[in-house]
Amino acid sequence: MMNYKNFKVKIKDIIPQQHYLSKDKYDKVKQYMDNNQSYGKIYVIEYKNKIFSVDGHHRLLYLYKNGVKEVDVICEIKDNENNLYKKLSDESLLYGFKSIADLENRIITSYKEYEMKWIDKCQLLLLEDSNIYEYIANPCRYSALPLYKDIRVDKKNITTIHNDDFDNSLLNQYSSHERFFRISHNLEEIDKVVVSGFTFRICDINKDIDLVRQIINQSYDDIKIYNEQILLMTKDRVYYPDLWVFIVDETTNQEVALGICNYDKYVGEVELDWIQVLPQYRGKGLAKMLVTYLLKKSPSGAKFATVSGDMDNSSSPEYLYRKCGFKGKDVWHILRK
Repeated sequence: MMNYKNFKVKIKDIIPQQHYLSKDKYDKVKQYMDNNQSYGKIYVIEYKNKIFSVDGHHRLLYLYKNGVKEVDVICEIKDNENNLYKKLSDESLLYGFKSIADLENRIITSYKEYEMKWIDKCQLLLLEDSNIYEYIANPCRYSALPLYKDIRVDKKNITTIHNDDFDNSLLNQYSSHERFFRISHNLEEIDKVVVSGFTFRICDINKDIDLVRQIINQSYDDIKIYNEQILLMTKDRVYYPDLWVFIVDETTNQEVALGICNYDKYVGEVELDWIQVLPQYRGKGLAKMLVTYLLKKSPSGAKFATVSGDMDNSSSPEYLYRKCGFKGKDVWHILRK
């Protein structure tokens, strides 16, 4: 019995499993194929009585845009039962993809954005279901970072070790060492905190990007962020615009605090990423007002929220989050070569 089959298929009948393309990669494919007649092997699966491309998406779009109507494809029979391919195919159908032509307006210029939106998703889907369940059950013990960050971290140069497994003898092997708490909230019993004279406003990133940068930079002595970095944050798959929130001083109508949360729908996690109050407005309860508001604004699909911070920070951020209902005792050591 053959374990694969070759056949011809109309390009318009191929549904892409890949949901984004890289402009850099497409340009390289175009440069090569402009000078070569062969388009190489194209692998597909047959699933739900449809044809889905497994690879060659950049090549297929090139062929489609150049008027090619039909291509030779290969289907390896075992691939039809591949769980990752099935998940990606189901997502394509969920997105409403019908053909390779649907990728024409999904070409991403920034390779970093392409990594966040596509490569990151594939790495997540490659995880076993047991890993996902284990993470959801105890996220702060599972990893030092939210799952979406953990699969991106440069593990060649950065090592994360839970306090339970840490030994001081390891310090001789690394150039830097930091300790971070990581705690969680079950999104139940959230206090409503009101500070008289202050209100909330949702950030409009198209108008407020300079304001976001200014508040972050004015809140730290050792951190500088730029508009390009902020824009990249808004391209991430975990970007959730309703959780970018200002606190406004009603007397001056000035924004005096900023909270930014990410939402990973794959595990139902809200991550408190940036919580800043301008120095001259600290000590008024605005940070607690901001954190509890963000928790209450969590999407309906959220299962829990997490936050982490430097244990050796003189401002003791952990104390703030525990006052807002975060719990746990997990400490992680971040070691860099």
